Amino acid sequence: MSTLSHSYPQPDDFARWIPRAGSYLLTLLFGGGLVVTAATAWFASELLPVIPLLFCTPLAFYLVLRHEHIALYTALLGFILILRFSDAIEPQEVLYYLYYVIYLGTWFVSRLFLRKEPIFRDLGDWLLLAYITYATSTFAFTIALGGSLSSGIREWLPLVFLLFYFPIKEACIRSPKVTVTILKLFLLLSLFATLLNFYEYVTDLQSATALWRILAERVRSNERLLMVSLIGLLVFFLQARDFRSRLTMFGGMLLFAAGVVISQSRAVWIAFILSVVVILFLLDSRKRIELLTLSIGSLVLAVVVGAIFLPGYFDLIVVALVNRASSLSTASSADISLLNRFVEWGAAWERILQTPVLGHGFGVQFHFFDLTRELTMVKSHIHSTFLGILYRHGLIGLCLYLVFYIRSIWIAARLSRLMPAPDYVRSVGMIAVGCLFALALSATMEDLLLADEGAMVIALPIAVASGIWQRHRLLSSMSTDTPPHAVQT
Repeated sequence: MSTLSHSYPQPDDFARWIPRAGSYLLTLLFGGGLVVTAATAWFASELLPVIPLLFCTPLAFYLVLRHEHIALYTALLGFILILRFSDAIEPQEVLYYLYYVIYLGTWFVSRLFLRKEPIFRDLGDWLLLAYITYATSTFAFTIALGGSLSSGIREWLPLVFLLFYFPIKEACIRSPKVTVTILKLFLLLSLFATLLNFYEYVTDLQSATALWRILAERVRSNERLLMVSLIGLLVFFLQARDFRSRLTMFGGMLLFAAGVVISQSRAVWIAFILSVVVILFLLDSRKRIELLTLSIGSLVLAVVVGAIFLPGYFDLIVVALVNRASSLSTASSADISLLNRFVEWGAAWERILQTPVLGHGFGVQFHFFDLTRELTMVKSHIHSTFLGILYRHGLIGLCLYLVFYIRSIWIAARLSRLMPAPDYVRSVGMIAVGCLFALALSATMEDLLLADEGAMVIALPIAVASGIWQRHRLLSSMSTDTPPHAVQT
């Protein structure tokens, strides 16, 4: 790794020389795709709206080749375009998906064939590659079992966001400054998601039908994204020393906490509490007291501010939250939505036992009686990440994913205890541990890998922690005159 530097932080080179032959190859590849797309739009008038997509192809191609970190930042921040509350596919989503796929494809091609740089550096990289490869191969079972290919492709697409792990990890290995930029962009992405959630929530409060839904059940939002950012700001707040920085982060924490709370997702609430408990064990005694004080003070401040500045809406919000929280004690016996998931899991488990090792593949449906609708439902997804993986990819897929996930927690925990190291390095380790525990709990009640947001929030903390950890190992090996390629994690 000739680009690795002992200085901390060290800016990376934004423009890298690409061999001429490789440039011609990629130009031919993407230029040919551009011509085919243009011809299709020209000869089929109904596809004329596709023409704006043509601008996305050369942009992605140019950025990845000449300014790869800018391309990465664009892919990360562009995720804003697919944060939505509707299942309908919008034009801006198509634009982003096209850019993202071109970015990933060019990134992998340039590493494999042009620069001859390693992509898979340790066991975690190979485990993730093996999981995604095997999961994709189960489309053979989809066809053999008569599953829906269209549904299967929709279920497979979020796995593409797990591949974000590789470019993010490489960027974190090369430059701490790029790592900080990635974290800042993720917070900016979460800020936009929070504002979007508030807008949707206030709009619903003004609608009688939506108001009933708010009072009776959870609100659809981007709560997992906000939870990860909230955990991150919490840890950085505890490690910060400058008053203005702490004040800014405290305001961000209140904003993200409000976004998580109004989602009314009990699983996310409990998951966040679990992350705080885990982080408490990683902090020293002084920081533990500070965290507990901060939690109580923030709650009191939120109640006071809400009661003063939102007297009308605040009452409705409190009623909705109390109703939702009070159902926790009786959820397993009186909550029909949770009972319905038990019925769904039971029906899925019967199908799992038929092919427990290999799985059924994407888009293969099963039947169960839906208690909430009082009719028999036919579906292919399960409200549990782990059961969902077991159903689709069998024990092979589940073992690959669990080993990758547990190993990532182990690396993040070691990073949080790393000495000597900058504060932000240990902070990232704590954040990753807290996020991965919280997401694991949340994954028991919903399939995170069937949502773009879910795959993103899993990939990012793992990639950042793994990248920083491997950078530390590489720098340590260089200081002892050990070849970097000999370092194993």
